[in-house]
Amino acid sequence: MSLMLRVQKACISRERADKLARMSAAYATFQTDTSTLTLRGAWGGPTTGKAASALQSLPALPSRLRLDGSELARLDTAGAWVLVRWLREQEARGIRFEVTGLTPDHARVLELVERLDAGEEGTAPEVARLPAWQAPLVALGCSVTRWRRDLFDLVAFLGELAVVLGRVTLHPRRLRMRSLVYHLNHVGLMAVPIIALLAFLISLVLGYQGVAQLGKFNAQAFTIDAVAISMLREMGVLLTSIMVAGRSGSAFTAQIGVMKLNQEVDAMRTLGLDPFEVLVLPRILAILIALPVLTFLADMVGLLGAISVGVSMLDMSVEQCITRLDHMLKLNTFWVGMAKAPVFALLIGLVGCLRGLQVESAADEVGRQTTTSVVQAIFLIIMADAIFSILFTVLKV
Repeated sequence: MSLMLRVQKACISRERADKLARMSAAYATFQTDTSTLTLRGAWGGPTTGKAASALQSLPALPSRLRLDGSELARLDTAGAWVLVRWLREQEARGIRFEVTGLTPDHARVLELVERLDAGEEGTAPEVARLPAWQAPLVALGCSVTRWRRDLFDLVAFLGELAVVLGRVTLHPRRLRMRSLVYHLNHVGLMAVPIIALLAFLISLVLGYQGVAQLGKFNAQAFTIDAVAISMLREMGVLLTSIMVAGRSGSAFTAQIGVMKLNQEVDAMRTLGLDPFEVLVLPRILAILIALPVLTFLADMVGLLGAISVGVSMLDMSVEQCITRLDHMLKLNTFWVGMAKAPVFALLIGLVGCLRGLQVESAADEVGRQTTTSVVQAIFLIIMADAIFSILFTVLKV
């Protein structure tokens, strides 16, 4: 029994030695009777020099030759490059080859190296160029296709948000309150000064322009009405949303994008955590809460700016301005603007988080996706505002 084991071990050792010898050598044998050149061993890597030497040491070859690669143990791009260059030299001498016995992987490597070598020699076919009049149409088609794909991604992202929100509603303890409060502070509280200043300055600009233009018709007294209505219905929520998109939407994309780049999102999945529940949901809930509050602040500061214009340019007292606003403004004027705020907030949050999760393994991808996030969010806000304006006009609200 021990003798048989020793014999088996000796056979296995010999097989391993033969295999190692084949893997560490590259050589070619030529059979005159069949005009066959057989490639053996590992062609590539450290044996590339041996492969080149084996080809150069061959005797004179006939005009027609069969190249057999069935006994190749390995063929990489380095070995294939040596073989392709040698084949081209022999073809230049009038020798024709028939390549047989290659495995599919070896055949693909050889074909790839042939194409690359043809490109280096300048024999590769030129890429067809579009006529000048077709280029704008192709660019337009690519843009439409890209926007359609982005719209589908946004709808799918909204569906995933609904699923996660339903799960958190059934299990409230899954909601990360600390993360929610943190983002509320950054999205809402820290944005109060810039939103208030922006709303006040815009109302002053509208007021001064209104006085200058309406004064030509002796109707400057209606400036307060125009400023108040425009701030409550349109300008307050629109400017606030654009500011939040540029300030917080871009921050969402950059933060999640850097985490994706550092493989922190993959680490969350490895730990059994849902990145959507940990990263996306608190940010979207925070912006859904903060944007309506900021819109209300912008409306009130805008009314303050309208009163300032009345006092400084129309010689009206504060009481007169407040009385005029009380008689002129209706409650639905206020709610028209406030109703847009949650929709705009949802668009900003969805686009910001989606673009962050779409960051791939490149550093410049974070900047590109952040820019795209801000542009798309502002575009969707303006488009949604136009739809709201048409809808409210049809409904006579």
